[in-house]
Amino acid sequence: MYSRILAVLAALALTTPLLADVRIEARMERREHSMDSNSTVEKFKVSGPTLRYEYNYSGYHPDPKFERELTYRAWVDQGKIEKLLKDKGLLKNLSREFPAPKGEPDRREILLELVIKLDGKTYTVRFHGAPGDALDADADYANALLFLNQLRTIAGEAAKE
Repeated sequence: MYSRILAVLAALALTTPLLADVRIEARMERREHSMDSNSTVEKFKVSGPTLRYEYNYSGYHPDPKFERELTYRAWVDQGKIEKLLKDKGLLKNLSREFPAPKGEPDRREILLELVIKLDGKTYTVRFHGAPGDALDADADYANALLFLNQLRTIAGEAAKE
């Protein structure tokens, strides 16, 4: 009897694919260096099936009821997250700087950073610099931004429930 149960469990273990162990820490910062120095910082953390999203706004805002801090938690399908990472080409190490055009002060700044841990490997994707044509034209930046938008959508939908 026990040998049959063990045989069935062993067969299931051999035929059931293992879930990917995806861990992601990401941040998106948008900063403005001016009189009121507005900035937003978004943090994303995927650990196991859990996504944690944090949003923080600092600086002047005309609406006193504007929410300056948000925190959401959602459940994610690690298989879908892994597929999205692969589809967006984010499983690589990459660091790019985008300086402000010559003669222009660095008034606005963007930092997008992803640290992805998958199957015992770590990948870091980082973009930093002044927003503008060069940054907007970068396909890897666009894919990283789309990935974060997907995580933000998942977190936002969970918050509505």
